[in-house]
Amino acid sequence: MLPDFEHNRVYRLALIKKADPNNPKSDPIISYTIVVCDSDLNILGEWEIPSKYDLSSPVLVNSQGLWLLDKEKTNPEETLLTFDIFDGKFKKE
Repeated sequence: MLPDFEHNRVYRLALIKKADPNNPKSDPIISYTIVVCDSDLNILGEWEIPSKYDLSSPVLVNSQGLWLLDKEKTNPEETLLTFDIFDGKFKKE
């Protein structure tokens, strides 16, 4: 859980594992969701996080909000890391 005191929110990132319906013996399909709550932990919404965001890297919270690392915008040498600010919605892939 990540508190966002500036916006009176709490973010919870969750790992979702589901069996592959086409191949039940294979590794599970992994996805992530984000649950956003107010400061009293009332749920404001839940979103599936697109696969372009790398949740194995640091997730940051500051006065601008929640920052997620965008793997697609990171250059191959990893000399430039690009984060997107979560604004309550994700663009369709």
